[in-house]
Amino acid sequence: MKEYFAGWNWKPKNGHKMINKVSSTIQVGSYLHCMTNCTVSPICDSYNYHPSDRTCQFNTHDTPLIANSTDIVVDNAWIWYSTTFTVVA
Repeated sequence: MKEYFAGWNWKPKNGHKMINKVSSTIQVGSYLHCMTNCTVSPICDSYNYHPSDRTCQFNTHDTPLIANSTDIVVDNAWIWYSTTFTVVA
């Protein structure tokens, strides 16, 4: 029987955040708590994390809907995490 590994690959983009797609905001202990909560939430496709006050924002989209979208903005206080899902045989 073949074994498979499946997992989320989170990619940080320092100094950026997604706007207009925020579905929920919570306070967490660290970015790992934000990542864990996002992974199990049906309303989270990506997340913004603010390290200094440990704010976690869930986004309903992972990437901008169009190439020139204004949904990703420069904000040095935030880190935007997008993801891909990988299955390895």
